[in-house]
Amino acid sequence: MKTAMQPYGYDVQICYSCAGMDAPRFMASKSIQPQGPTTLRLNRPASPRAPVDFGVTTHQFPRWAYDGTHYYEGEGPRKNLRVIAALQNPWYLVAAATKESGITDLHQIAGKPIRLLNDPYQFTSDVLNYYGVSGESIKAAGGKVANGMLPDARHDFDVVVFLGTLNNTPEFSVLYEITQKYDLTFLQLDDKLLDKMVADHNMERRDVPEGFFAASTDRSQRWVLISK
Repeated sequence: MKTAMQPYGYDVQICYSCAGMDAPRFMASKSIQPQGPTTLRLNRPASPRAPVDFGVTTHQFPRWAYDGTHYYEGEGPRKNLRVIAALQNPWYLVAAATKESGITDLHQIAGKPIRLLNDPYQFTSDVLNYYGVSGESIKAAGGKVANGMLPDARHDFDVVVFLGTLNNTPEFSVLYEITQKYDLTFLQLDDKLLDKMVADHNMERRDVPEGFFAASTDRSQRWVLISK
C-alpha cells in the first residue's frame, strides 16, 4: 500500500500494531495507537504518532463494529465507518492434532493435560466451549495453552485450533508452517457446531481445498470458511 500510493503523491505511514479487532476502534475514533511493546509486534517498526486515517483488516471486524455486535457489543454502533474496497481472502477454521497425541476427535480432550495451540479470536473459543474446554480448564488439568501467532510457540503442542489462510502474514503462517513440520490428523468438527458457527459468525460451510496445507490430502475433511 505504501509503495502503491507513492506515485500519486501520498506518503503513507504504517501502523504495524493497529490491526485485528482493534482496527475499527482506531479508525472510528481516529485515535493514536499507544506506544509500547505488543505481543504481535514481531520486530516490526514502531508505529507513527498520528491518528489513523484508513485501515485494512478482516472483513467481519468493520461489519461488527458498524453494528456494535460480537467483539464490539456494548460499545455502541460505529456508524461513521465506511468501506473503500473489499478483497475476498478465504480463512478456514482448522482443528488438528499431532499423530503422536493419539487424538482423533475434540471430544477426547476435555479434562486432559493437552498442549493447545490456538489464536486469540472468538471463533476458536467457541469451538473449545462446544467441546467443554477452555484455556482455564486445560491449565487446571495440567496442560498448557499457547498463542500460535507467536513463532516460538509452534513447536510444543498436541492440538491446534486456528484460523488458516495463505495470505503470508507472519501471525497467520502457523498452519502452513506446522503442516510442513509435523504429521497431523485433521479433526472433523460436529455438524451442530458448524451450523452454529455459520449462524453466529457470518461463515459458510466449505471444504478446505486439497493441498491447501502440506498435510491436507484427505478429501473427506471439512471445516468452516469465513463467508463472502
